[in-house]
Formats: sequence, structure tokens, C-alpha cells
Amino acid sequence: MKNKLLTFVFTLSTLSLHAYDININGFVNVTAGKSDNNETSIAGYENTKATSQRSNADSVKFQPDSLMGLQISSSVSDNFSATLQLIGRYDNDVARMEVEWAYITYSIERLQVQVGRYRPAIYMYANTQNVAHSYLWTRLPMEVYSTVPISYLDGINLIYHYEFKNEITFGAKAFYGNRKSIQTSLGVTYKTIYDDTYGTELTLSNDYINLRMAYAHTTLSTIFGTAVVDDIDGLKMDNNKADFYSLGFSIDYRDVVFIGEIVRRELEPSVAEERMDSYYVTLGYHIDKFTPYISYASLKAKFANKNNPQFKPFKGEENHQQSITTGARYDINPSTALKAEWMQTKQAHLKDKVSDTTTNLYTLSLNLVF
Repeated sequence: MKNKLLTFVFTLSTLSLHAYDININGFVNVTAGKSDNNETSIAGYENTKATSQRSNADSVKFQPDSLMGLQISSSVSDNFSATLQLIGRYDNDVARMEVEWAYITYSIERLQVQVGRYRPAIYMYANTQNVAHSYLWTRLPMEVYSTVPISYLDGINLIYHYEFKNEITFGAKAFYGNRKSIQTSLGVTYKTIYDDTYGTELTLSNDYINLRMAYAHTTLSTIFGTAVVDDIDGLKMDNNKADFYSLGFSIDYRDVVFIGEIVRRELEPSVAEERMDSYYVTLGYHIDKFTPYISYASLKAKFANKNNPQFKPFKGEENHQQSITTGARYDINPSTALKAEWMQTKQAHLKDKVSDTTTNLYTLSLNLVF
């Protein structure tokens, strides 16, 4: 049914491009990065030592932050519109293009109903996650934005807005859908299925302040080949229930920028009834077209091992990652920004403290919208 739904959306989108006015927008992120540690992978910048018997940690890489997006939209009637967004990037040196958005929107007064493929409102920057020009950093803080790996859903999305007389806007979203994700790690290809995914977001904002809270729930299963793996040494990988909670704010008043977001992920039943807490805070200051900033982010994963006492490797384990990022953004013009950033990341297994690592990542990025 999900494939039929997507086909229906594509068909209506194609018809609208022939019969109605077309709006075409796009964005480009060109990012060069260099890590000083050839034994770690930070923000997707990893070496090839394991596969090619040599390390390229000293080389400058343009993956994975570089990408290009194209968005096409058209009004079918006064109430209906169609939107299609394509993202092209290199993934492990292989060019790949993916449909991120493909939905029909029905609008009536303050309510919008989107049916098709869309990005769920789990994070504060969910709708512009790939558009680096829309935020201050080179990339969104990974300690928070890596905790919920759902880039899109196929389903339905409800959006409501109400503007008060004092120019304060209340927003509400509710969504439901499913997603299948195919990934390859260490030469093994596996599929992650997100079933019965639903959630909601509430926002309150004006010209200077944005406050938001969100909740999402999903059921996770992992498939290797054609079979669902129910148990690997006690690690249950079928029908895991996951809940996500998030709070966020952004303040851009006069010359001060202050942004923060906190996320909790709870996963059960699993090998260890996992709980993951992450957050970031960022402070910036506008100096004409120049905006320097500093950011701190933290992620802690705790394993209680309540569900399977016979599987003990993770018992009492607590993993911690923290990053300090400092950088600057220069707005060349309203559609082009240049960013330079240094991020220092520390990873630690707090149970034994024998595998603490520190990695520095230097990036230079050019972001465009058109």
C-alpha cells in the first residue's frame, strides 16, 4: 500500500508540472573536512585503513556533508499542491540520489494535510536538516541529530497554525507513517524497519523566539538478508519499542543568537533497556555579516540490562560523547554563506575509562540556496 501511495503522489506531481506553474528551488552544500585521528569516525569523517590497508586521515574529504538538493512544487488547485524534493550526495564514494519529499498537500484555512513522503517533526531543524544555509553550524550537532535516524516517513502529516493578535504564532503537527532503511556496515547489508511511527510537535514563536516540544514513537525491527533476527547472543532485534522526547528553543534578538535542544531516546525491550540523553547549547553574536559562535554538545547512553540478566557485557555500561565547537559564519549575500569550524570530540566508555579518545575535526563549508 505504501508503494501505491508513493506512486500516486509521483503521478499527481508529474501531472501538475505539465499543467500548472512550477516553482523550483534548490540548495548546495560544499564542505571540506579533515580529521586528526585515523582511528575514529566523527560526523561521518572516517579513514579507510580497515578496507584499503592505509589511512587517509591526513587527507581532506568532501564527504559526507557535501550534497545538492532540488525542490519542485506546483499548485494543482486553490486547495491542492504537490511537492517533490530530491537529494544527491556521495555515499562511500558512490553517487546516490534519493527522494526525500514527495507529497500532496491539501490546505484549508489554518490546516494543511500532507499525504506521501515527508520529514517528521522530531527535531527543531527537521524541515531544513539538509539545508545548511538555514542554520549557524557547518552541520547540525551530531550528539542530538544522530539519535533518531529517521530522515523521512511515508504516511500522513497534519500541520496547524494559529496567529494571535500580538504576532505570536502557535503551531501543532501530528504525523503517522512507516519507513524502511537499507544500510551496509562492515560488508553486511541489513534493513531497519520503522513500523507504526507516530508523533506530535507543538511550537510557540514570534519574530525573535521559537519554543518547541515534540514526542515520537516507533517499532523497530532489523533484517539481515531475508530473515528477522530475533536474538543474537541475547540481543533482541525484532519489534523494539522506541520513544523519543525533545525540547528546543532558539532566540535571535538584536545581535545575540542563543539556541538549545535536548532529546531523550528510550528503547525497550532490548538487551539492556537503553536510555540515551543528549543536548546542545550554542551562543553566537552578529557582527554585520560575520557571526562567530561557540557550541557544546553531550550524549550519554546508559544500559541497565533489566530484560536479559544472562547477557552481561553491557551491564552498568555508560558511554559518553561530548563536543566543543567553535566557528564563524560569513554571509556573502542573502543566498550564500561561508563557514569555518573546528570541533573537538571526546568519546569515553565510563565503565572502564580505557578507551577514551579525542578527535579534532576541521571543516570549511560553502552553502547556497536558490
